[in-house]
Amino acid sequence: MSDKKPWVRGSMDRVACLPFPGIDGAFLCLSGGKKEDGKSEGRITFIYDAGPTCAEWDGKYGPIQIWWKRLEGWTNGDKEYPELAEKHWFYEFSSGRGHWSQCAVDDEGLAEKFTSGDYVGIFNVLRVWADRSES
Repeated sequence: MSDKKPWVRGSMDRVACLPFPGIDGAFLCLSGGKKEDGKSEGRITFIYDAGPTCAEWDGKYGPIQIWWKRLEGWTNGDKEYPELAEKHWFYEFSSGRGHWSQCAVDDEGLAEKFTSGDYVGIFNVLRVWADRSES
């Protein structure tokens, strides 16, 4: 029997990634942290996993971010802008630092979807971003 918690996906066991009912590839990810005053703070992150890529949105921090699933040791080989696969909380290893869009969040009204409970709408937007980013 594995010691790994069944709700953990990537390499960080403090993040619970729970499948969203009725939408294949959609996950609500729960984690916590400490605020400056030492009190705890929960975080909900929305993920749509398209297989080779996933699109992530955390309402507190803003932009949609794209991550590519990679193997440990992967590098893009670019001398000017090198990138190396890093441990990630959703994929074991990923790349994608800097691949994000705040305009998409604003144009699609993700904050309003979140506060009105339109989670399906949020996942629909993330699906578009994850699917268009496959490569």
